[in-house]
Amino acid sequence: MFVTVMIMKIKNFLLSAILFLTVFGSFAQNRVSALRINDNNRHANAYLDFSGVQQRLNEIIPFAYTAIALKSKNSLDFSEFSLIAENDTIPFYNEAHSPENSEFYYSTLIHFDKPQQSLDLIFPEGIEGIHLVLINSAGEGSEKKKDDNKKEERNYEALNNCELPTIVQQSEWRSGLSEPNYKRSFTTTRNMIVHHSAYPNSITNYRQAVRDIYILHTQENGWSDIGYNYLIAPDGMLYAGRDPADGEQDKVIGAHFCGSNSNTMGVCLLGNFQEQDATGSAYSTIEQLFAWKAFKDNLDPLTQNPHPLNSNLGVIAGHRDGCNTACPGEFVYNNLAGVRVEVAAKVSQCSEGEEDPEGPVVVFPDESSDTLISYVVYPNPVEPGFELNLVMNESSQETLKNLYLYDAFGKRIKWEGLRFQPHQITIILPKTISTGVYFLYVLKEEADFTRKFMIP
Repeated sequence: MFVTVMIMKIKNFLLSAILFLTVFGSFAQNRVSALRINDNNRHANAYLDFSGVQQRLNEIIPFAYTAIALKSKNSLDFSEFSLIAENDTIPFYNEAHSPENSEFYYSTLIHFDKPQQSLDLIFPEGIEGIHLVLINSAGEGSEKKKDDNKKEERNYEALNNCELPTIVQQSEWRSGLSEPNYKRSFTTTRNMIVHHSAYPNSITNYRQAVRDIYILHTQENGWSDIGYNYLIAPDGMLYAGRDPADGEQDKVIGAHFCGSNSNTMGVCLLGNFQEQDATGSAYSTIEQLFAWKAFKDNLDPLTQNPHPLNSNLGVIAGHRDGCNTACPGEFVYNNLAGVRVEVAAKVSQCSEGEEDPEGPVVVFPDESSDTLISYVVYPNPVEPGFELNLVMNESSQETLKNLYLYDAFGKRIKWEGLRFQPHQITIILPKTISTGVYFLYVLKEEADFTRKFMIP
């Protein structure tokens, strides 16, 4: 009896072992094979073998990923492929920003808020030669900061139409990732090119998406850096793209316009706008960014400047205006006419403010990290005499970079003069200033402040 039981246990064990080897051996050797993981554990490639699989492959992948793409040496319609994740079917699309002269054709990236380790792929019949591109950008620097939205709201409450929006610098979103190290090239901008990232799923971790794109461009595409000058998330937050080192962010030459990047500045809206529109926050940011750039470089948003890819390329143009692509999506592309008008209106208001011959208001060296002792508008409403008083210590005065005044419509106001005392700066307003609501904007190295006051 004992022998019989032992034989049965051995048979059951052998059957279990055979089943285990069949399933996992198939995974390791046939389904997802030749997995190559980079030394930094941020990027991996694998080959998919669909032999014996009927149009759906469901496997565990020994690499956690926050973004995934497909690639093939054959020209394919990647929209025939889709990924099932969290009860959602997410289609792939053909990538409009694939590297020049690559032996592969690429799909768009699909991003996730949290790392994944399973693959549930639906694919067309008779397909072969598909490779996976896996990216893991999770970790330090990938989480959105709690004060991002507050910074954005404060920015639009106070800033003039020709100021750069609040921006997330590379040092923030790239934290924990390898920094680019190459000799930068710079250019004069004549055309501002709008792109979309074309990811189809509704993620919320936009910083991580920017990191995903950075790893794709540098480690998969082999580019020196991320391809765009700027990226804009659906919540309106602006991200600095290609790192200019000691140069200017808006002038560093990127990799976004079919190999003809000179005289262009590339801006990517995060999302897919072929079948739905971008958010109002994203449009507000790109209009603010373009107004700043147009005013800075004396560009007319309503005109065209010739480019090697298009002799009548708009100063504000879509990726498809120079390349064979649907980018930046049907909705955004159709709305570019309205964007141009809005940008032109903002630039016009800025131009009116720049009639002030004295230019920038106040510029101080920033040598101290001390903060304001007290920050007040006094009195409020402002009485006859038209003076505002900023109470601060001397070292805090040294950290002050700029002071601005704006009316309720965002137009900058010139004052009559400033008086400096050891613990106070007094702003003398023009005697001709009209009644209404005004804003005082104080810019420091570490923070900026806004105060509202009234002229009765």
